Amino acid sequence: MRNRHFFFLDILILLIAPFLSLVLRLETFYPNKSFLLPLYTYIACSLIIHFSGFYISGIYHRYWQEASVHELLSSCFTILLCNIILIIICLISHTYFVNSELFPFTHLKKFPRSVPFIHGILFLLLFMIIRFSLRSWQHISIYNSSNFSGTPTLLVGSGDIARIIIKKTIHTNFICGFLDDNTHKAKMRISGKPVLGKISEINNIISKYNIKEVIICIPNATGILIQNIIRLSKNSGAKVKIAVDTYKIIDSNKTPTYEIRKINVEDLLRRKSIEFDMTDVKQAVYNKVILVTGAGGSIGSELCQQLLALHPQRIILLGHGENSIFKIHKKLKEQTSIIIDSVIADIRFKKRMECILQKYTPDIVFHAAAHKHVPLMEDNPGEAIGNNILGSYNLLQACIKNKVSKFILISTDKAVNPSSIMGATKRITEFLVNNIAKKHNVPYVCVRFGNILNSRGSVVQTFEQQIVSGGPITITHPDMERFFMTIPEAVQLVLQAFSLGKAGDIFILDMGKPIKIVDLATDLITLYGLSTDHIKIEFIGMRKGEKLQESLSYDKETCDRTTYEKILHVTNTELPFSNISKTIEKFTQLRDNNDKKEIISFFKELISEFEIE
Repeated sequence: MRNRHFFFLDILILLIAPFLSLVLRLETFYPNKSFLLPLYTYIACSLIIHFSGFYISGIYHRYWQEASVHELLSSCFTILLCNIILIIICLISHTYFVNSELFPFTHLKKFPRSVPFIHGILFLLLFMIIRFSLRSWQHISIYNSSNFSGTPTLLVGSGDIARIIIKKTIHTNFICGFLDDNTHKAKMRISGKPVLGKISEINNIISKYNIKEVIICIPNATGILIQNIIRLSKNSGAKVKIAVDTYKIIDSNKTPTYEIRKINVEDLLRRKSIEFDMTDVKQAVYNKVILVTGAGGSIGSELCQQLLALHPQRIILLGHGENSIFKIHKKLKEQTSIIIDSVIADIRFKKRMECILQKYTPDIVFHAAAHKHVPLMEDNPGEAIGNNILGSYNLLQACIKNKVSKFILISTDKAVNPSSIMGATKRITEFLVNNIAKKHNVPYVCVRFGNILNSRGSVVQTFEQQIVSGGPITITHPDMERFFMTIPEAVQLVLQAFSLGKAGDIFILDMGKPIKIVDLATDLITLYGLSTDHIKIEFIGMRKGEKLQESLSYDKETCDRTTYEKILHVTNTELPFSNISKTIEKFTQLRDNNDKKEIISFFKELISEFEIE
């Protein structure tokens, strides 16, 4: 039914309700003919007043299929106000228009004073019954259909998220009830659904109600809690999913919009996910022109995604891989009216970088482009130098020449006590940023990452491929461990560092204790509903350039807390060479020769902590 249908129904009940009110007042269906003219006059007044009120209050611009308490209260107020006007007219007619037979309202003096009161109550009831019976019928029909064809579903948690999920899944899922450890909610009904028990009872409840799907509806659920739910429901055959707020990270001011998705390895992070207040970042980014190198990569694309919510004036996507740039450009354009430019370019070409920055004049540059795979860079050291060091230097020079206000380098924990070519190149790049920032007194900063869970080419993706293939999962060493962070955490760290940073600063994220790679592999096997009995784990020995443990800072560096508890500021980073130009010339020669022994020898001269065979 549409609003035009309600309009005609309202006309009908406005014609009938006054007559029924008079019948109730006189207690007869055959009132005296003397009441007919006053009745017609009252009906005419009622039609004019009510439809005027409905027009002003927008009654016919509401979607009654999704009517709520707001629609109920506003409609009651409008009808009450209209009825008060009718009552006043009737009372005035009885008092002042006794002798004026020509005035239409005079007819109302013969109309019982109580009729407008009865009419108001009767019309309000009919008005609401027609509208809310439609909504109720619709929900009952959906509920009944989901009873027979919907997926039997159990919600873990019974708060606001769960109530949103009930509404979101009403067409496809039959919600059997909730699990909640809050003792005050035990055996209660919420949104018409029962609280069936505690989380620890999940396996029995799944079996009892033949549950096919479990949805975790707990805000900020920790990895340990999610692991526990998966473990408890492991043998039941039910699929475990999670409801996540799609705007939780990028814009806390937006109304929560929850999507249901499969649990992934980021959800199993063995610590609480870190979130930051983005107020200062929003102010710094608003209406700015931003350039992101490596925009097609895991970090670059997520960075661009989160920047959209901060409302920059323009985002320039720079990368040398046309397919990845095409994909992220298409995705961003579907979400925003902000200007998005795509530039296919390689940071190793100095003139090209200068032309791009001169053309777009960005205010901020996020430098995420880099070669990152340790074993590959061991075999191609010249390429690692050409891209990570010389390419970054070209970009830094172009930024200074074109007066870029802020520059943020994405570095890595492998730059600390490097044992690989890749780690050494990132350490030298940190030196370059530090030196150029202090020399020109500009807020150019570095951010050191741990390993990024589920980034492109990460160990997680390798493990997943091995699980799908039936195993085994190959791990280099049983004691191998790394600091891990999620892609959203990494991007938030970049954005916060950008807002906090001064000339040459380095920032790291306090990620708690490192995670063993064996534990990560076991978690992934569990996610696939399997165990180590199905998928074997094999240890194949450490690869070139790998370390058992990574560090986030050098012993000689000091790590101070910033205004954000989980972000640390690293100081005492010293430049190991005095003449940058000569050092860059040497690196250019090493790149061209691609002699690994010569490259390692030069790195050892510059980085006293460089440990490589």
